[in-house]
Amino acid sequence: MTPPLTTLSLSNVNVNGQSLGSVSLVFGSSGLTQFSNTNGTVQVNLLNQNGAAAGQLQSIAVDGQGRIVGTYSNGRTVRSPP
Repeated sequence: MTPPLTTLSLSNVNVNGQSLGSVSLVFGSSGLTQFSNTNGTVQVNLLNQNGAAAGQLQSIAVDGQGRIVGTYSNGRTVRSPP
């Protein structure tokens, strides 16, 4: 993105009927990063193995505690911190 963003605020976010309220995305070395080229495509520069087989993100949901849950094709799920 030009200029690079440091934060992005989203208001009144709803996922699957669950209200999340306002959500702030934080970019940079301690948050999300922005890797792309001028054509708008993304290139993966680094992969880290965590012991699980490779998987692609299949779905995103919000659980009963309001945490974001990502489900992957390898059977793994990742939940956001409470």
